[in-house]
Amino acid sequence: MKRVSKILMLLLLLSLFPINLLGQTKNETKVWIESTINNHSYRSLYPRHLEFHGNYLVYITKIGDTNFYGKIEIAKINQFEIQSFKGNNTQDGYKIYLFCKNNIKCIEEGKIINNKFIPSKDPNINYLLPIYLELTFSENNLPKRMEKAIKHLVKIYGGNASIYKEVF
Repeated sequence: MKRVSKILMLLLLLSLFPINLLGQTKNETKVWIESTINNHSYRSLYPRHLEFHGNYLVYITKIGDTNFYGKIEIAKINQFEIQSFKGNNTQDGYKIYLFCKNNIKCIEEGKIINNKFIPSKDPNINYLLPIYLELTFSENNLPKRMEKAIKHLVKIYGGNASIYKEVF
């Protein structure tokens, strides 16, 4: 009887303090990253936004009437860096750099035509995808929170990303 009452007491206590042992879901993480980046997107020169398409992160820049994209498979993000920058003739902001594993080229670039990704005819596949954000991204500890979210998302997709560190 004591054992049953202890179990009931433990269940009661756990119900009073809900704990998410598994962390954020894949969808919750994607929605948070997408909305945070799009809410702070650097629009000084061209409109930009981020979207997720299946296993891919897609960063879109509109120049004139054309949408250009950079696309990376989430699991292939090996390292990333979040840093502030000083604009020359534009405003200051933040950059998120996403790096491919071992600097192997894994980022497809091209145009979006009729809602289809059309890769560039030039073999312009890179190993680095930059994402530009307004200075407001510094609010509410967003850079540190974004670091955690990116690491979590890559892990969910089977990758293992770390924060890029300069040697010197």
